[in-house]
Amino acid sequence: MENPVVPKGRNRARRQRGTALVTVMFIVMVVGVGAGSLGLMVSRDVHKCRGVVDRLKAQEVATGALGRALGILAGDVSQIASPSAEMTNGTLGDGTFNLTVAEDEDDSAIYCLAATGTVGDQSQNVKVYVRLPESAGSFLKGLFADKDINAGGGGSCDGQVQNNGTHSNGATDFGGHVSVDGVASAVGTVTASNNVTLKSGSTPNVARIAFPKLDFDYYYSIAAAHSEVVGAEGTTTNLSGTYTPAGGVLWVVGDARISSHTTINGALFLTGNLHQAGHLQVFPPDNTYPAIALPQRLPRTQRLDPHQDRNHHRRQVGRRARLQQRRHAQAGQVWQPSLQEGKDHRHDRHHGGRVGGVRHQRPRLHRRRGHHHRGLAPHRRRGLRRQRHQVHRQLGRGLLRRAGPRHQTQ
Repeated sequence: MENPVVPKGRNRARRQRGTALVTVMFIVMVVGVGAGSLGLMVSRDVHKCRGVVDRLKAQEVATGALGRALGILAGDVSQIASPSAEMTNGTLGDGTFNLTVAEDEDDSAIYCLAATGTVGDQSQNVKVYVRLPESAGSFLKGLFADKDINAGGGGSCDGQVQNNGTHSNGATDFGGHVSVDGVASAVGTVTASNNVTLKSGSTPNVARIAFPKLDFDYYYSIAAAHSEVVGAEGTTTNLSGTYTPAGGVLWVVGDARISSHTTINGALFLTGNLHQAGHLQVFPPDNTYPAIALPQRLPRTQRLDPHQDRNHHRRQVGRRARLQQRRHAQAGQVWQPSLQEGKDHRHDRHHGGRVGGVRHQRPRLHRRRGHHHRGLAPHRRRGLRRQRHQVHRQLGRGLLRRAGPRHQTQ
């Protein structure tokens, strides 16, 4: 029943007074939920983006660790078997890395380098497979020989490479008090007698390892520049005591014998054989120097070059030829090479070599006109014609006298 005193519109407003408050509260709730959801989404996206960035950084750290390891191996390939702490662990940029080296099961010349880069709570793994060069295997051995290895007695050798065994491209024969920490391998047979200790066993009939390409001339030049070349071919030099060669290279020409405690603070090179019956310690200057190397030859700077010998021989012949020409010219005769000279220098004359500044041909006793030109190159035929015409002009002027019939100037 409506109140007749209160207007009709005012009663309706009184009944709808709480409607606006409920609507505002609903709108505020919706906006709050939306803002919260948006903030949560933004927070998740930021965290997700940070994780993506860290993963990318971790991958770059792992890649950089592999590049660093390859650079170290380029300078010292022996670390493929025993990596250093600098190579396996470290910090790069904003992250850290851990690197491991494993030999491939199917091919011993292939190694797997696996690096794990970590930035924050993100980690990435990167692997690379490295194939060693043919001669790299020689640097992985404590003792490597391109020929046979014969060791006996109480001799021992301490070096920087340990537990890598020995390898011979021939046969290996151990006798007496010999101890090998690693595997003793050989292309041929491996024999051990008496008190020999092979801690990791032996492996005969293995594949040949290429001998490394060492620049022996470079090392010899270092020794020669510091007067550290001793011995002579066919002799034996006794080494004992402590040697510290200037320049880091001690070069022994001929054989060397070590029968007592000997220390060499440098690299040892021998052109002959090493007879060791005592304790030898070798400490090369750095990884670019071998501890002991036996070139089995003198460097090119000390050997006679066949080409130099041939040129020297030609120069000597040229001097004799010019002397003979002057003597015959003074006597008014045409100079003819002797049969012995023809035999000694038949190769040079056959190939158009010059003797005394004059081009010679193979001597012939019987020649017909034009017959001696057959089989010769055009420039050699022209040279013969010019030489023959010159001799004929001199004969016509009376400057020369014929030495005999059917003989031409060479």
